[in-house]
Amino acid sequence: MQSKPLNPSLSTPSLLDTLAQIYKIDPAWQYNALAKMLKKEKMEPFENIESMTIESFHREYLGSAGDPKFRMVVLGLWTVDLKKMLLFMTDDPNNSDHHRIVLRTKTHRRPRRDNSPENCRFSSPITAFLQLRSLTEGAGVFKETIDNYFANWLGLKWWIEYNNKILPSLSQIVTGVIEEAMVQLTAAMMNVKDLKAISEAKNNISKTWKELFDKAQVPDRNIPLTLEILHDPTHPVVVVLNWTYTNEGFTYRVLNQSSKLKDLSKVPTLGPFSFALAAIIE
Repeated sequence: MQSKPLNPSLSTPSLLDTLAQIYKIDPAWQYNALAKMLKKEKMEPFENIESMTIESFHREYLGSAGDPKFRMVVLGLWTVDLKKMLLFMTDDPNNSDHHRIVLRTKTHRRPRRDNSPENCRFSSPITAFLQLRSLTEGAGVFKETIDNYFANWLGLKWWIEYNNKILPSLSQIVTGVIEEAMVQLTAAMMNVKDLKAISEAKNNISKTWKELFDKAQVPDRNIPLTLEILHDPTHPVVVVLNWTYTNEGFTYRVLNQSSKLKDLSKVPTLGPFSFALAAIIE
């Protein structure tokens, strides 16, 4: 039987408070699309987690009066030099053909991606095909194998076969998302030979995800979340999880594709997040 989760705190921040905390650490950082500045230059925004990482270093760099240890921000394939406000390839810093100017701007506005399956936030149904409340409260009997179903395959696969039909804890969600972020970063840096740079990038991106998930406040991260929390659109956990799905990054692309293709390798990492997201939007 599922243990009774801890009730949410009555003093949790409001929706606007949580959003304000996220926006504070997520200003817009952009880089120019071409190596040479043109009269009508086109700027490209960094992905949100990358922007947050740059911003974190930028605060430390300014606050320390230019301490060199905060100057270089290793993001993965690319590194930002905050002193020169320059973006360069991590493995080839002296190649000026790949240098880009970096700016701190006021908007995350970006061109809409094409509607290809890998770029669509709704290329596969992430909502549960049955009422989660009935499933979790034992009102129904889940007789058929999950592999016969398409909707929210990733979350339900994890819930049934990996978590004994217990709702995910915030700790499980955070751990899974960060682990998947490291998988994506490792794949992106496959040809980078500098092991120190790889380690720095992983530490930087992991730290940023942790800073974001710190905004999702619950009394105990290791206790299963309740449907009361997940059905409350103003709760900090819901606000942060919705942001995690809608931000520009890997989460919505990998979650949709892995659920659509029934990728078993993503069940341990994105399964808890997928299940919670389905509960939020059911």
